[in-house]
Amino acid sequence: MDEVVDRTMANLKLISMINKSEKLCVRKGQLNIEQIDRLQPFRRWYNKDSRDMSLIHIRNTINDAIKITKGLLANNLQHDLSTWTVNTLNDEMKKCEIGLQNLKTTYAEDPSYIANLDVMIDRCKAHSQEIDKSMDFRKTQSKPLKNN
Repeated sequence: MDEVVDRTMANLKLISMINKSEKLCVRKGQLNIEQIDRLQPFRRWYNKDSRDMSLIHIRNTINDAIKITKGLLANNLQHDLSTWTVNTLNDEMKKCEIGLQNLKTTYAEDPSYIANLDVMIDRCKAHSQEIDKSMDFRKTQSKPLKNN
């Protein structure tokens, strides 16, 4: 589980770092930001990189983040590390919207790709709101009652 959490956090962080005009590639199963230079088209062809492969990995990363956080929340955050993991993944899902918006600029000519990115942005926002509500509820439940 720790390996999946670490990989998911790293991928979310990387997605948040994408600038306009940059593209993603996958190396050894890990998302990377493609270096922009004259050899980029050749490298992408040689490594069989495509926006479709990047989209699959982005979607898998977001799905993993949602699965992990839902699982930890369902187990009532048994440890401080669980709370930290949920809060960190939630923060990273919020931050990755910046990179996804930048990818929309990179692929502005591809409405299908943009629509898929919009769906992922919406899923991240909706799940983050769900986590925020759940964490707020847990805080109110854990406050000790005052004696009058």
